[in-house]
Amino acid sequence: MQAKIEKHDKRLKMEVEEEDLSVAQIVRKELLKRPDTAFAGVVKPHPLLTKFIIALETKKNDPVVTLIEGSKKAFEQSEELANQMKILLAQET
Repeated sequence: MQAKIEKHDKRLKMEVEEEDLSVAQIVRKELLKRPDTAFAGVVKPHPLLTKFIIALETKKNDPVVTLIEGSKKAFEQSEELANQMKILLAQET
């Protein structure tokens, strides 16, 4: 995965290559839950490209910090889902 970040004051645009859009949607959802987030959006520039762009605007905080915190929360939720799946699979055997 490769990422490029452009930051301007309270705005951030991050382009991520070689990653699925579903990852971006999970991060976006977590960013929108944060009270400091003014805007969070995800765009896939073209269906044949394996990249997406996350746009973020915050009210006060540094958008990089907000993105990191939102990404950590999304990762925690993904881990929790994976653990629940393991429990369900173990119960079936």
